[in-house]
Amino acid sequence: MRRALGALSLMIAPAYTGVSPAQRCALAKNKATGKQIAAKLKCHAKAILTGLAVDAACLMKAEERFLGAIASAEAKGGCSTIRMRARSILLRMTA
Repeated sequence: MRRALGALSLMIAPAYTGVSPAQRCALAKNKATGKQIAAKLKCHAKAILTGLAVDAACLMKAEERFLGAIASAEAKGGCSTIRMRARSILLRMTA
C-alpha cells in the first residue's frame, strides 16, 4: 500500500513543478482556509450533538492553526497578498 502511495506521489509531484511561488502561496492559503472552515464546523457540530454552546476553545484552536498556516505560507515567500487579504477571503467564504 505504501509503495503504491509513493509511486502515486511521484507521478503527481511533477505537475507542481511549473507552479510559481505566488501560486504555491495562494494554494497554501486556500488550503488553510478550507481547513479552518472544516475545523469550525466540527466545533459547531459537536455543540449541536451535545446540546451545549459552541466551545470557544475549539474555535480559538481553529483560528490559531489558521493564522499559523497563513504565517507559514507567507514566511516561505512569494506571496502576492498579505494576511488581511487572506482574512477577507475567509470572510467571503463563510458569509
